[in-house]
Amino acid sequence: MSEKGTFGHLTAIKPFLKMVRLRIVILVYFVASLVLGAQKLDNLKCMFLGYPELEYDGFDRTEVLTEKNFNKTVFSEDSKSVVFFNDVEEDDPELDQYECFMQIEYNGVRDPETFVSWMMDIPDDPVTIINDEHDLEEFEDLEDDTVRVIGYFEPGSAALKEYEEAAEDFMGEIEFFAIVTSKWARKVGLKRIGEIQMLRPFEEDPIYAPSSADTEEEIEDWVEKHREPVMQKLTLENYFNVWKDPEDDERMILAFVDEETREGRAMKKLLDKIADENSEHAGTLEIVLIDPDEFPLMVDVWEEMFGIDIEEGPQIGLVDISEFMCDYGV
Repeated sequence: MSEKGTFGHLTAIKPFLKMVRLRIVILVYFVASLVLGAQKLDNLKCMFLGYPELEYDGFDRTEVLTEKNFNKTVFSEDSKSVVFFNDVEEDDPELDQYECFMQIEYNGVRDPETFVSWMMDIPDDPVTIINDEHDLEEFEDLEDDTVRVIGYFEPGSAALKEYEEAAEDFMGEIEFFAIVTSKWARKVGLKRIGEIQMLRPFEEDPIYAPSSADTEEEIEDWVEKHREPVMQKLTLENYFNVWKDPEDDERMILAFVDEETREGRAMKKLLDKIADENSEHAGTLEIVLIDPDEFPLMVDVWEEMFGIDIEEGPQIGLVDISEFMCDYGV
């Protein structure tokens, strides 16, 4: 592909994508900062990315955990606890006191608004039981936003309990739902008790778990094996999760698409078809969809990094992570 081209040339990338067998990941620079410090001073000031200086309001929102205050602080009913682990070795005995936690990893951008929003959206329970239209609407609204897993179980059954235990390991990353009545099972297309489906973004057909997967460990293994979609949209909440742990020979396909334009909608339609027709390559093929309007501070960085003009229209390219090289054809 040439560095500059026409939008019509994108159709030539479809057969190429089918041959891609290398794992595709993203590596993009991100400029962000954490809270600079926390001091109990009246003139305390904090600096956040994209935020003006904030003055200390007199209320302490951080606490150093000790053996004495651990239970009172962490399990308080009128607050939601977030525990930050300082660098400690795995064999450090200080880790033992935290083993009762259900660890949920945050992979979003490090600004306070995004983090708090993500934290408050984490459900209290690892599995949402669909019992009304509101629950069904919540399930359907996540269609292209995240990987969803849904199962049909007898209420209060051991199988449902195993399913819930498995879901705990994926909280904050994958949304788990369950059906316990035939009425709602029919509405979501589940036909038999014990059936579990995975629905990945931008793919029409669900993935069915084997009927033998009915224990926590078996369900976890199945989810882990199939959890990576062919295409996913870059968001503030999954910013670092999309391209973590790259290997030297890994690549990515990156698409900048503004769906508010005619060209952007045409590009998105093509990518939807590619993702759906190549679902069997999930895990080795990954397309990352980026709406430039959602990352205004990164547009100049990306344009300089990849030698493109995002304002010109949709951009798509294959990126070699090991050499930070990108060929674009639009």
